[in-house]
Amino acid sequence: MRKIQLYSIVTVLSLLFSLNILAQNVKLDTLSKTAREKYLVNLAIEVTKTHGSGYYRPNSKAIISEVKKYTTDDTRVEISKNIGREYYEVYFPCDFTKERLEWNFTSKVCIWKDNGQPFEVFFGNGMGVNFFFKSYKKATRSNKVEQIPYQQANEVINIFDTTKIEDEFK
Repeated sequence: MRKIQLYSIVTVLSLLFSLNILAQNVKLDTLSKTAREKYLVNLAIEVTKTHGSGYYRPNSKAIISEVKKYTTDDTRVEISKNIGREYYEVYFPCDFTKERLEWNFTSKVCIWKDNGQPFEVFFGNGMGVNFFFKSYKKATRSNKVEQIPYQQANEVINIFDTTKIEDEFK
């Protein structure tokens, strides 16, 4: 009986720790490459599911960019103060045989290198959310997160294709 109680306590503590790990600041350059990639992918999945669950593809293999430096023309202090900060982009590619989106990814999450926190998420329909004015932690604290709805791109119409018009006049 005592073993079961101890096992239950350890299980609950492990679960609480694993749920909280993504909410903590992490210096990504201190992690091994494998640990860093796992962290980035798991966080990108969490952000995608939280803000645009319709864009999450469980079988999509994530692509992690090389480190980039943030640039912007935006002069608002909350945004411009980040110029020069390093970050990673985690993409989930779009399978164009199954869906048509405006971009070649279902979601793209940008994560700061120095603290491991996401600062933007973009979805394949061109919409997105940034966390410059309200951190990801604060934005997701309540259960009232507004989801970006899944939306495919409009069908491409070739305006120079005259076969349909010609068929109408036969």
